[in-house]
Amino acid sequence: MNRNAVRRGFCVCAVVFGLFVLAACDDFNRSLEDDVEFYLTVIPVGTWAELKSAAGGTSGPGLIGLTGDIEADGVDPVVISRPLTITGLEGRRVIRRGVVSSFTGALFRVDAGGGLTLGHPQGGTLVLDGGDVTANAPLVSVAGGALILRDGAVLQNNDRTGGGGGVEVLGGSYFTMTGGTISGNIAASNGGGVYVSSGGNCTMTGGTINGNSASSRGGGVYADSGGFEMKGGTISGNSASSRGGGVYVTGSSSFTMSGGTISGNSASNGGGGGGGVCVDARSGDNTAFTMSGGTISDNSAGNGGGGVYVAATSNGAAAGFTMSGGTISDNSAGNGGGGGVYVAARSSGNTAFTMSGGTISGNSADNGGGGGVFVAATSSSGNTVFTMSSGTISGNSAVSDGGSLGGGVCVYNAGSGGSAVFTMSSGTIGGNSAGLGGGVYVQESNFTKAGGVIYGSGGGGNSNQASQGYAAYAVNGVHKWRNETAGPGVSLNSVGAGGWDP
Repeated sequence: MNRNAVRRGFCVCAVVFGLFVLAACDDFNRSLEDDVEFYLTVIPVGTWAELKSAAGGTSGPGLIGLTGDIEADGVDPVVISRPLTITGLEGRRVIRRGVVSSFTGALFRVDAGGGLTLGHPQGGTLVLDGGDVTANAPLVSVAGGALILRDGAVLQNNDRTGGGGGVEVLGGSYFTMTGGTISGNIAASNGGGVYVSSGGNCTMTGGTINGNSASSRGGGVYADSGGFEMKGGTISGNSASSRGGGVYVTGSSSFTMSGGTISGNSASNGGGGGGGVCVDARSGDNTAFTMSGGTISDNSAGNGGGGVYVAATSNGAAAGFTMSGGTISDNSAGNGGGGGVYVAARSSGNTAFTMSGGTISGNSADNGGGGGVFVAATSSSGNTVFTMSSGTISGNSAVSDGGSLGGGVCVYNAGSGGSAVFTMSSGTIGGNSAGLGGGVYVQESNFTKAGGVIYGSGGGGNSNQASQGYAAYAVNGVHKWRNETAGPGVSLNSVGAGGWDP
């Protein structure tokens, strides 16, 4: 053996080991420096009075750490009018409403010029708890300032008589959730977890909103003419008695979803809809939902739209849903149809669903049409349009004792003068099942297929299944259906104007 080679190998190993030790020491020193800086700058508090005093101290950023659990008393919240971070010290620390003092207000109010951050990397867990009190306010009210929720912060167990159980975001305010948890809160009206009012803004990049409930709408998040952007995190296990188990948006609201998960939420009332998301445009409103990524799954609705419910419910209203990516899967709807997506126009409203990408799969309409998508005009003057230029609608089912319609897509006009229109220029509809129209069912409506593929009986594993009309079934004076695959070169144009041969 070459001894020089052995010495060289030994030296190389020694150098590598030394560099590893130095790197580890450097990381340790950096962590130690962070800890030292944290404990040198933090202001320790142990009572409600000390917390209020420290929060109202000198101007400029501040850092407050709880040394123990605190019972909130008195009649006023802690007012935040400067940049401030609050965290727990040495484990789990709780701020809880006092039962003896019958304190029913918000624990914190963030005014204009104020910025409150809950949670710190060097701190412990901080819990804001509503206690055994029926309150008339949220845990945190953002009234012109900004709130940031980070890992290690928990907002829980608030029972509110109004809207917004956990966080209330008023006009001109900002709420950013990068981590932490909002759970177990109750709103007697809307917004069990978070309520975003007109002019407020909420951005979610991480954390969890789960197990909250609203007696009316928006079990997880409610936005009325405010902005909500979801880039990450999870909204799960929330419930609303009426609409929007996970998220409810109305007014001139804009909801944008590029990531994250909305799952396991429910809108339980038979007249409600949108187990995952509800977009509800009222008179004169233009309410929009844009989905480019993320997942909406395993949600349920007593009525329409197990995954997503989109409706213009008043005269002059406009509701829109644009899907360019992401997945809507394994959701279920009850009486109204649309296991994955329900889109409808009522009164003289206009509703549009544009699909240019993404996947709608594995959803079910348990007592209605449209296992994947239900497109409806339910009044004499409402107009509903579904445009599909790409994407996949697959593995959905429509099941009903009275006859199931449209496993993939059901286009249904129940009004005497309204219109429901489906235009398909590309994309794929396959592997769906229903009694009539395994792929697509059309009744008193217009369907134009300019491209894309709707699989029929010969599509192998992609075949749509039905008693009649494997690929498509239409009712417009005369029943028309197609069992064979309708590929890119097969046009099923203007069903309402004449239909096609079987």
